[in-house]
Amino acid sequence: MSDPVRVTVGGATFTSFQVGKINLKASELIRKGTELPDGITPDTNFDLPICNGHLAVGEASIVIDPCDYEELIQYERRPEGYVAPPSLLSQLSGRGVKAEDVTHVVITHFHMDHCIGSTMKTSEGTYVPTFPRARYYLGAADWNSPMLQEDLKSTPMAMNSLGVLGRSKVLTLVDRPMQVVPDVMIVPMPGESPGHQGVRMTSQGGDVMVHRRPLSRCYGCGRSEDYGGLERP
Repeated sequence: MSDPVRVTVGGATFTSFQVGKINLKASELIRKGTELPDGITPDTNFDLPICNGHLAVGEASIVIDPCDYEELIQYERRPEGYVAPPSLLSQLSGRGVKAEDVTHVVITHFHMDHCIGSTMKTSEGTYVPTFPRARYYLGAADWNSPMLQEDLKSTPMAMNSLGVLGRSKVLTLVDRPMQVVPDVMIVPMPGESPGHQGVRMTSQGGDVMVHRRPLSRCYGCGRSEDYGGLERP
């Protein structure tokens, strides 16, 4: 398991931690609508890390891209011989964060490894939001995309995650920069889907954008000024 990565901006602290890996060919990413970098062919094979994020600022506890790895690998391939780290909830608990403490959940884009942990299966076999007090945020262009709308009708992975959030009335659709708490803003930005979004931290004079690196499934952080044209063209 890789060590957590922490970035502090004034009074805000972002932590990225790994919850698993999946094995994919680049051709599978093409089918998900991802543009491949130069030098990567459809047959290139990847063991991709799955990372989740947590942002603590003031009284807000914000989870980014929750993934339930054991649920995910019912649909994706586990790398041969791979032993996963502790689950998302276990790692949050180890940092003193309980599910009921989480106030906001930001889903950077609609690929299922970024949101399949947004709900959890109950003992009765139904799915409910994992973080019962939280408001969830997804790009409006993702929710309205024909691909996701079809999946919400026919694909259990989507129906049991984003579909449950929609039916539970806890989902906010983002179509422009949106402040969720002081010093934290959700910002539409180019990425892996029509509604891809990042999280901007501006605290005590700092200004940092948290975003997802294409093909790495982990986070990058950089100065917001380096991401020109933050609003989608």
